[in-house]
Amino acid sequence: MRNVGLKYVCKPVEIRVENAETPFTSACKKGEVLTIPIGHMEGNYFCDEATLAELKRDDRIVFRYSTKRGEIAAEANPNGSLENIAGICSAGRNVLGMNAAPGTRL
Repeated sequence: MRNVGLKYVCKPVEIRVENAETPFTSACKKGEVLTIPIGHMEGNYFCDEATLAELKRDDRIVFRYSTKRGEIAAEANPNGSLENIAGICSAGRNVLGMNAAPGTRL
């Protein structure tokens, strides 16, 4: 889906680590806030309710857009991703999908 503002977004944003038990986040702490660059116009995360419930149940949401203090807020979400989701992992935790680069889609 296109960004909620329908414009290309290129800037540094904060993401909060939701799951530190993946190969990609093992050096992080749960709740830690990282600053990363983003550059995209398409690729905000969306899914149906069943998929969202599965992601939550299996602790597969890895990153959420947040404020610098780690608060999950609408104003911290640069693209309209569902529940501020910025990254998810596969069931085996060996694949990470992120909304972070041009053309990237989760």
